[in-house]
Amino acid sequence: MSYEAWGTPPDPEPRYCPVCDKQSHDQDCELGKMQARAFIAEQQRDELLDELEKAANYHASHECYSEAKRVRDFIASVKSNHAS
Repeated sequence: MSYEAWGTPPDPEPRYCPVCDKQSHDQDCELGKMQARAFIAEQQRDELLDELEKAANYHASHECYSEAKRVRDFIASVKSNHAS
């Protein structure tokens, strides 16, 4: 629903790290390091999926439709596994 119907949402509560008990992670916080690694891994996954999409488009432009479909099916399976 719209903001008009419900009004302005409240300000979100500050998020605290359960390990360092601060709003931002200490430099040696394992949770912060793990979250940073996960963020980088997600960026790399997205970059690789973009490259695979380019490969599928290349195959399709050269009339290798079965190969393009195979690559696109793989991309869809990766995206669906990530969503669940």
